[in-house]
Amino acid sequence: MVELPTDLNPLILQGNVLDVLASLPRASVHCSVFSPPFWGLRRYDVCSCAQGYTRGEEDHPMPQLASGPISAKTPDPNCRWCHGTGVIPGMDTLWGGNPSCVHKWVRTPPRRPRRMADEGNLPSAGNYEARGGQFCELCEGWSGALGLEPTPQLYVDHMVMVFSALRRVVRDDGIIWCEVGDTYLTH
Repeated sequence: MVELPTDLNPLILQGNVLDVLASLPRASVHCSVFSPPFWGLRRYDVCSCAQGYTRGEEDHPMPQLASGPISAKTPDPNCRWCHGTGVIPGMDTLWGGNPSCVHKWVRTPPRRPRRMADEGNLPSAGNYEARGGQFCELCEGWSGALGLEPTPQLYVDHMVMVFSALRRVVRDDGIIWCEVGDTYLTH
């Protein structure tokens, strides 16, 4: 019988994925398990304290659209995440481009249009607001949150950047688990 170690302490790291991975030593991670934002499904910067949830009728037990049971509400001024603003700061990242550029931003169109089937059982879907981020005309960087890219190709490019940063820190005998989906529930 194999004796399992009992002194292991798992570590959960929270923050911008590229910043956190850059702060870790090379080949220092045995296992990484993550679920990145799915492309075009929801915003992660809307704080849960600014969203009201109720359940629908019996035939619609899941939360519904903002025009129904899910609605925006006044943010909690004592919230430890958003400090009463309703928005979690730090979700937008400069992807590619030049960090020292004096950026000339141009808004990008929102990603794919929403359909009722996309809403599914997402509690945060009710406060969805299409945002496409912005491109810099000078350095060609894109500023926005992972998952909110205006095109699938840009999302894939950003995921490649994440995997490259992750590969640097995962040991040769390490493993990476990544769960990516496109929707939760389709009617």
